[in-house]
Amino acid sequence: MNELRIINRFQTTLIEYRDVSYVEQSSRKIVVHTPFGAYWEYCSMESMLMRLDGRMHRSHHSLAVNMDVIRSISKDTVELSDGSTLSMCHAAIGRTKKAWLNHIS
Repeated sequence: MNELRIINRFQTTLIEYRDVSYVEQSSRKIVVHTPFGAYWEYCSMESMLMRLDGRMHRSHHSLAVNMDVIRSISKDTVELSDGSTLSMCHAAIGRTKKAWLNHIS
């Protein structure tokens, strides 16, 4: 199965893995960001990442980014192919950059 099912009390949505840009934890919700919008579900980051495939890299405890959609990494931001940017601390940028370079080589 190449689709992620997001279920909350307002909607049920199927998202293809390749369309997931990044996943963030916001309070008790996990928000899945795509080029088409953001979708949320109550669950833990660990359980959400277990449902996704190996292209996701957990930058820190509340953020995971799709390695296939990273366009560039600078000193403190990651730019994604959909134009969004993610700000990260120095340590998270270092881990993400290392994982991305391994992913693209």
